[in-house]
Amino acid sequence: MKVKLDHLSRRWQTLLLLSMLLLTGLLGCEELDSVSLNYADGSGNVYLVAKNPEPYLEYKPVKPSQSSSGTYAGGQPVKRNITESRYGEILAAVQKAYANPDVQIAERVMMSGAVTLSSKDKSISFILKPGCAEQQDLEHLLQATRDGR
Repeated sequence: MKVKLDHLSRRWQTLLLLSMLLLTGLLGCEELDSVSLNYADGSGNVYLVAKNPEPYLEYKPVKPSQSSSGTYAGGQPVKRNITESRYGEILAAVQKAYANPDVQIAERVMMSGAVTLSSKDKSISFILKPGCAEQQDLEHLLQATRDGR
């Protein structure tokens, strides 16, 4: 996999590359090309980040009939291509959350974030505590990507 990281500082380039190596090792795959992320945010909106063959983000918002309040709507569905570097940034944010067991909980509760990373043969799932910095960072990155920023 070739990821262009020229616009990032040397420190960020190193962090992203280390995160990629850790994720490929955890999932038992040779390259991140086969890694996909499924993330359900605190409101139940779902983000899918994957490659087919280019990296993309798909956003599946909650409809009022699916929300606990019966009135919340997550907006419009979105599917857009993203850059290789943004794909790497998102997976690095997931790796940061995975590496910190203090922000993970055993059961899904309101406003928590459900993370599933998958490769061809393996998947890893964990739940982020509501409001933890790792959840906020990941959600801000996913929202910005969804909105084309």
